[in-house]
Formats: sequence, structure tokens, C-alpha cells
Amino acid sequence: MKRIFKWLSLAMLAVFLLTACGQAETADEPETTCAQDRYVIAMPLVHPYLTIMNQGAEQAAKDLGVELMWLSSADFNVNKQVELAESSLSIPCVKGLSVMAADPGSVETVLQTANEMGIVAHQMSGCGTDPAEWDRRAENNISALCYSTDFKAAGAMIAEKVATMLGGKGNVVIATQQPDAGQKERELAFSDYITANYPDIKIIGVLNDCDNPTGTVACAENAISTYPEMNAYIATGQYQAVGPVSVFPAAGRDDIIVTAYDDSPEVLEGIRKGVITFSVAQQPFGQGYMMVYLNYLMNEGKMPTQKFIDTGVTIIDAENVDSYMDTMKSNWEVLKQQIDSEYFN
Repeated sequence: MKRIFKWLSLAMLAVFLLTACGQAETADEPETTCAQDRYVIAMPLVHPYLTIMNQGAEQAAKDLGVELMWLSSADFNVNKQVELAESSLSIPCVKGLSVMAADPGSVETVLQTANEMGIVAHQMSGCGTDPAEWDRRAENNISALCYSTDFKAAGAMIAEKVATMLGGKGNVVIATQQPDAGQKERELAFSDYITANYPDIKIIGVLNDCDNPTGTVACAENAISTYPEMNAYIATGQYQAVGPVSVFPAAGRDDIIVTAYDDSPEVLEGIRKGVITFSVAQQPFGQGYMMVYLNYLMNEGKMPTQKFIDTGVTIIDAENVDSYMDTMKSNWEVLKQQIDSEYFN
């Protein structure tokens, strides 16, 4: 991969505006021309999951012959994401803007402004499960569509699998990260399903700030000391399940079901060691590809036939930990075919 991330401050963007494709336009100068159309992606942080998304976006840009600009703050910062997205609207030759909406409300104005300027813009994630919300965004020219893992469906699948393993009875702790719209959806999807279907399974604790290298260990230690009756530890993100890989065995707790989201090397190693019971891998490469590709399709005059696209999941456990990538790749090829044949016209 030629580029992983471009950490651009507002000052760097200002310099860019003066140098890219010649000097900035004035009323007396001809319209700016560029060698390639530009597609911007604005992220709220740097994260291993997003590294894979970046690879997908880079591949899309290469396939389509366009330039990708990947803008991100180093640490989780919604305000910085909004600033970067707003600043990108002044860059010459930008044809598309995509954001991963960790806080959907914060990015609505900039997406609406982009669309009104003729820059095709949409959001990934932060979609919620209410079709009325998808309609509102589309009707207000905020985002013609939204896509992500269907967290309600994924949460129900995880909950059913854990409940079956528990025999329908037990105590659960959830490890999460707030504020993050996607992780909140995952938490509620799991807890709502358990509450509705398994009255003898109790959610006895929800721990926050667990999706980072230090927080994951602190949360695992907190869970062991505060909730010794815990039978299952449910992660809503990538890092939360990493802490238990060292903490739980050291505490002599090999009886706890541990679930994870995504497929970082640490998560895969935890599955191989038998501490992480299973993980739900999303479709980061495909999601990154879509952040460029869907805007490109709309610039070509095609429009989405639906307002939400489920990008799907793949279960990873001890049986397929070394072969699940083949399944993920196959799932992405199927999804791309559906985008081309069903989801746009």
C-alpha cells in the first residue's frame, strides 16, 4: 500500500489550497483543472480497523483512476473530523466526501453543505435502525444512503450464540466505548435481544473506555474484581477483548465466554489461545472501497435504490481462524456484484 494515512492539519490544508493544481482561483483566473478528480474521506481517529478500510479506499481510487485524500485526527476527535471535512470542501477538484459518522449529528451540516455545492457526500455507520432516519437524511440532502454492518442483526446473532453456550442462564458484562454511535448500537442490539428472549441471562455491568490499548486491560481487570459472578464478557469493538487474553488466565478464569468485534492480530491470537471464544469480523476492506465507489457511481448519474446497505459479518472461531479471510473476500465480491446489479441504477 502506497499510503496508509494522511494526517493533515488545517494549516497544511491551507498550504495545499495554494499549491494544488496551480494557485487558488480568483475572479480573473480560469477555472482550476486537475489531473484527477479527488475523493475525500474524513475519519475521527486512527485505528487498526480503519487501516484496512484505507486499503479498500486506495484500491477503489486505483481502480477508478481518481485521487484519494484520507483525512484523520490521530486520536478520537469528532470535532477535528468535522473541521477536516469542512476544510476539504475548499480543495480544488473534490467530487466526493465520505465520513464514518461516529457522531452522526456532528457531520450532518457539512454533508448537507457538500451536497448543496455539488460535491456528492454520504456517511458510513451511525445509520441507526430506524428507516425514518434514513428518509430524513435523504430528504434533507444530508446523505443519499448509509451503510455499515447491520448491528441489530449482528447483535442478535451474537446474543443467540452466547445464550446457547450459556444454556439460557448466566451473567454478562459488556465492554464498550462511548461516545461512539456504532458501538452504542452494538451494545443495545445485544442487550435488547437478551432482555426480550432470555430472562434468566442478566447484564450485570457495562464498562466504558475499553476500546484502546490501556483501557482494554483496565476494563478486564475491573470486570474480574467487580463482577466475579460473570459468565460472559461481550466486546462491542476491536480492543475490548484483547485485555482478557492476559488478564483472565492470570486470574484463573478460563470459564468465561469472551466475544470480540473485528479481526485484529491480537484478537486472532486470543482465539488461537482459546481465551476469545469467537469474534464477528465486519467488512472493512469493502466498506473503505464503498466510501469512494458509491460517490463515484452517483457522480456518474447512478442513484441508490435503497437507503441502507448491510455490509455483513463473518464469524471467526477456533475452527476457521486461519481460513476466514477467504470467506470475507468471497462475501465482498458478492456484495460488490449486488451494488452493481441491484443497489444502484
